[in-house]
Amino acid sequence: MKRYWTGACAVLLLLSGCVGVDYVGQQFPEIEEDEPVIIYRQNADYPASDYKVIGRAIFTAPDGYAPIELDEKMEDTARAYGANAIKVVSYERTAVGSSYIQPSTSPRQNAASQGVTGVANDGSALYTDSFGNQVDMSGYRVARYELIAKTLFLIKRNRYEKLHQESEVIRKENEKRPTMFDPSSDPDAPVEITPETMSAPATPAAENTAAK
Repeated sequence: MKRYWTGACAVLLLLSGCVGVDYVGQQFPEIEEDEPVIIYRQNADYPASDYKVIGRAIFTAPDGYAPIELDEKMEDTARAYGANAIKVVSYERTAVGSSYIQPSTSPRQNAASQGVTGVANDGSALYTDSFGNQVDMSGYRVARYELIAKTLFLIKRNRYEKLHQESEVIRKENEKRPTMFDPSSDPDAPVEITPETMSAPATPAAENTAAK
């Protein structure tokens, strides 16, 4: 007997490799590997009459992540949750902060290995290049970016209706099953005999009192 779970679920920032996934929605039987998952881009509309939205997913990847690899990650995630298609709502490169780059953590200690020939007033290292020029080796900040794709997971309506009907059949079958032991439903169960309660015979004193 097949069992389908279609209740709401949330998967918050599950890390797979370098890609973060934040999914909230329903889960259905996984799509087979040989069945393609269609991706509708931002400028393409999906046929609403053919699909039903079952959830939304946000994918976060570091800057420089290959778009084709992100597409594969989206397809694999959608397939795992039983979605037949993906609608990309937005795809943006977003600044998320900055990183401080420091060539040498200890200019005086690493002078020999880094080619440091002096230290500036602010403590930053000075390096003499091959032309005899001193170059400031002080640290600097670089902006950090992430690729964020906001998507909708879609399921084929005819498939959704079929799974929903099968789920209702299973639910009704479960409701018919007894939740507690019922002897009447088990012909081999021993029959319990309840003893009859009999009144005690009257004593002679009680009979004489009644005669008077």
